[in-house]
Amino acid sequence: MKSEYTNLKKKFLNDGFFSYKNLIPIDKCNTISKNVKLPRKISSIFLKKTHYLKNPMVRKTNPGKGIENLAEEINLKSIEKNKKVQTALEKVLGKKYEIILKKFIIGVPKKDIPKWVLNITSKEYVGNLNKFIKKKYRKCTFFYGIDYHMDYIDVPKNKGNFITLYVYLNDVSKNSSPLNVVLKSHKYGATTFPHFIKKINKKKILYGKDLKNFKLFNVKELTGKTGDINFWSCYTLHGTKPMGSDTPRVSLRYLIKSKSNSKSNLMKNLKKSIKFTTELKNTRTDVETIKKNNKDIVKVIKGNRILHSN
Repeated sequence: MKSEYTNLKKKFLNDGFFSYKNLIPIDKCNTISKNVKLPRKISSIFLKKTHYLKNPMVRKTNPGKGIENLAEEINLKSIEKNKKVQTALEKVLGKKYEIILKKFIIGVPKKDIPKWVLNITSKEYVGNLNKFIKKKYRKCTFFYGIDYHMDYIDVPKNKGNFITLYVYLNDVSKNSSPLNVVLKSHKYGATTFPHFIKKINKKKILYGKDLKNFKLFNVKELTGKTGDINFWSCYTLHGTKPMGSDTPRVSLRYLIKSKSNSKSNLMKNLKKSIKFTTELKNTRTDVETIKKNNKDIVKVIKGNRILHSN
């Protein structure tokens, strides 16, 4: 047990990332994933183009805490009460921690996405599809590839005291949009999205705080099996490629923050090791919000990805 903690400590503090293989039993994962009820014709979950164009880019199309969220409606004790999961969370976050958000993440095969949706998403940096999805299916988040980002940007005015825990509920091959984690990328702390990134090859990227502060980082592709768990710091860059498989990828994503007053846990130690800014007032420069008919409309701003190349 002590050697296991030593390994967790070393990996998390060095890489900002850790994983457990085959941690959640397959039968438990299958029971959980059966709650995600998709039609046989997956393309039918999408809105008609005319319907979408009448009210495009409206906020709050994704499940939230207490908001149209399938993950909050079912029993997830096989994950949340798993002894190894609890021990790891206590080591990383302290004995007191809180689930900020949990939700199902569904990777959608390209063949099931309407061409007009692909045309729109090809011009954006984020592959979240929920604004194109019919309301009755929005209790999960649907995606088609997600550009490199850190989860720090998802929690406004946060203190950088949380991690992401990600559970694969089916097998994930190279064609199943596996997560790609940029090891040690937490060392630049909190940076705005879109980030200063340039892809070198499948295993390396250039990333930095700005044009003067950047380094070469290794990318780890997280192929895996049903029941694998991966977790990383809120400052760790990660993303996925678009789905190449014909079968949807089903996963669970948790954001979990520390509520511990202890002076020493792994997340606090990791944050202390960062020499750059760890808290930001504004986390994104690619969107702006405007009011229309008393609703928040999100407008995607093109450009400003300085180091990025596909």
